[in-house]
Amino acid sequence: MRPRHLAGALLIPAFFAFPLYLLSRSNGSPNGRSGGDFPGEGSCADSGCHDDGQPNRGRGTLSIAFDGAPAGQYAYTPGETVAVKVRLADPDAARIGFQLTARADAGCQPAGTFLSAETQVVVNPGPCGSHTVQWATHIFPKVGNAAEFAMNWTAPMRDIGPLTFAAAGNGANGVGRRGDNIYHTQAVIQPAADAGGPSPTPSISSGGVVLATLVPSVSTGAPNAIVSVFGTEFAPDGTAVLDPQLDDAGKIGTTLAGSCVEVSGRRSPLLSVTSTQVNFQVPDQAGIGPASVTVIRNCGATNERRSPVETFDIAAVQPAFFVFNSWGSQAIATLHGSGPSVVGPADLIPGVTTPAAPGEFISLYGTGFGATDPPLASGEIAQSVYPDDPRTPLPDTANVHVLFGGIEVPPSDIYYIGGAPCCAGLYQLTVKVPDGAADGNLPVELNINGAASPKGPFIAVQSAP
Repeated sequence: MRPRHLAGALLIPAFFAFPLYLLSRSNGSPNGRSGGDFPGEGSCADSGCHDDGQPNRGRGTLSIAFDGAPAGQYAYTPGETVAVKVRLADPDAARIGFQLTARADAGCQPAGTFLSAETQVVVNPGPCGSHTVQWATHIFPKVGNAAEFAMNWTAPMRDIGPLTFAAAGNGANGVGRRGDNIYHTQAVIQPAADAGGPSPTPSISSGGVVLATLVPSVSTGAPNAIVSVFGTEFAPDGTAVLDPQLDDAGKIGTTLAGSCVEVSGRRSPLLSVTSTQVNFQVPDQAGIGPASVTVIRNCGATNERRSPVETFDIAAVQPAFFVFNSWGSQAIATLHGSGPSVVGPADLIPGVTTPAAPGEFISLYGTGFGATDPPLASGEIAQSVYPDDPRTPLPDTANVHVLFGGIEVPPSDIYYIGGAPCCAGLYQLTVKVPDGAADGNLPVELNINGAASPKGPFIAVQSAP
């Protein structure tokens, strides 16, 4: 199944130390409405869409910018990720929408990949001849008579010649679908003259491979655990691809923003990439013991560059909890029940976080809990844990121990421990707060098969007045 965005059902991503997924609703314009000169491509002005009858008849202007420059001033480098922005200004519009696609050979051959760079943009794949291509579009139109939509675009991994981008803009009047102004534009970009030439070599910081829980720092991982690697030149400066990309099998892909990570020679699912940090999932077949970690820039391109190897230990199990690191707190990322209310000290995020109560069931989130039953492969998303739905629990809970402030939770009060129903490598522990738990910030320790979570993370508890 496709991963669900946690905001709404589960509010965790806003509080994690690492970015999770926004695999958004497929809203905006339907595929194939960019107006480009491609096989089967239509227009938002076609009958049944906005029905204005004539593109580019309004008083507005539509443009595409690449890395802050117009098409004529930009040349792509294989594997490079840059910001692409579509801007429409129309003095007669009340709302603005858009669609963008990119092709090689003016046909159905895809030209690189898009990823959303803002929550107002969604990327939808679709068929074109024997290929699958992408269209980026708005989730909801932006209000006003001018708007800009930003997305990240990763160039093809090799020089495939000129690339054509086609964009459509809708200057809507906000009154039904009649009388809107539809705009089309196309831009052609060329490969850089030195497209296969040298590029910076990535480098991993000493000790720069740790569990993505970050605080406290844990330098040992486990198969399928989420890990962060820190260093330099992992991607071009300014790169910030914070959402993973699904492959054709519905799993998290192993290339993102032109970058890859290998753990003992095995490609890892990538969750996010910036120039100084990559979040990845340890491959389930990486093995136990010392592992080599390598970050690859321009992965698969002629100008591919590999970092020197950094060593990272892998154990069968290494549990750790995600905390509110961005708020300077070791409060564990936790929900009341299964959400959406968030557990935490009342003054941590006023109006959002509230303490748990003794006797209440809460869901804590972490990584490195180990194998599940049925087993999850690297990049695979756990199924829902809600009633009557399949689950992916740990196969044996006899050696699972949970302590709140030193009080061990009875096995009967551990409702669920296993894969979280949203995200590759994320685990969920749903457990009852001990009836006798004292008020305050109670340290929580999770011990699985003798491996303990690091000390420090806590749950805020407050008895009812």
